[in-house]
Amino acid sequence: MNEEDERIFNRRVEKFREYMKTYKFEIVPASGYDEYESDIYKVPVIGYVCYIEEKNGKKTICNEPLLHSVYDAGDWGEYDLDPETNILSILPAAPGTFKVMGQIPRDEGFDSIMSGRHPSTHVIMLGFEYPGIPHPEWEDKLRAVWENHVYNNEYEKITGMRIQ
Repeated sequence: MNEEDERIFNRRVEKFREYMKTYKFEIVPASGYDEYESDIYKVPVIGYVCYIEEKNGKKTICNEPLLHSVYDAGDWGEYDLDPETNILSILPAAPGTFKVMGQIPRDEGFDSIMSGRHPSTHVIMLGFEYPGIPHPEWEDKLRAVWENHVYNNEYEKITGMRIQ
């Protein structure tokens, strides 16, 4: 990228960052789920399956959250297990435990986002929320992921290189 292109790119980055400071994410509370109408949503965790996994001759105790399946979201509520899996137990989750999910644009750059269009999204996990334990501001966390992701998309469009 030559100096002039770099200056133009940096101005666009600043404009995009200013836009993102004012962007309001749609957040759906735990009582309602709509993957298509929200940027952030919470899925109730009903329990955990604890199992032993063997890798490279070592045994590791693992656990996976079991998500509530009332939400019509693909295969949630169905869990594939290797026939060799040694399940230790299934533990209940504390009421009010949630897996927090967020949506980020797939391949859009600055212009598409600032115009309000980002029809193609990708779902990512932001983290877990446990009762009585502080958690991050999910909006701030998603905003940082969005900014980084869209910046990388724009950079790749201009230079042909992806930032690692």
